[in-house]
Amino acid sequence: SVINRGCDTDFFNCKKVNNNQIEKFITNYKIPLNKKIILFPGRITEWKGQIEFLEVVKHFKNNDFIFIFVGDCKNFSVKNKLLNKIRENSLESLCLLFDSMNYDELRILYHLSKIVISAPLKPEGFGRIVSESLAMKKVILAYNYGGVKDQLNSLNNLYKVKPLDKKELIEKINIS
Repeated sequence: SVINRGCDTDFFNCKKVNNNQIEKFITNYKIPLNKKIILFPGRITEWKGQIEFLEVVKHFKNNDFIFIFVGDCKNFSVKNKLLNKIRENSLESLCLLFDSMNYDELRILYHLSKIVISAPLKPEGFGRIVSESLAMKKVILAYNYGGVKDQLNSLNNLYKVKPLDKKELIEKINIS
């Protein structure tokens, strides 16, 4: 079946992940099990907000979180900016960056995550990350504008973050 600009909720279903897949994934990607995963999925581009999100990550240096960025890294300039910013801020022990994953791997990463982040610098038309996260029964903290606003409309205010408000994002990570 084809689901244009949508989310296959049958596939993105936490019941579809089995322990063997999880164990293999954790081993292959060296995922630390002693940390709570904060996942920031999305293409590594200027406007998706990964570089700006590092300002949020800096507030969690003494917490038991690991921040995982996953997405297409074909834009080497932006990928290098992100990696340099991680180094400049001494966040290497808090951040992992993975290039594109297949959907099976992404589903496992959603499953392992405590919180998923959607923090683009400008509104998105749809925001598939929000749908995938909700289908996987995950807390999604998302900037409340564009197509994302429509998806979050009937949900608890916990999920809704004022666009570009890093302070609110930090507060909501702390209470989630």
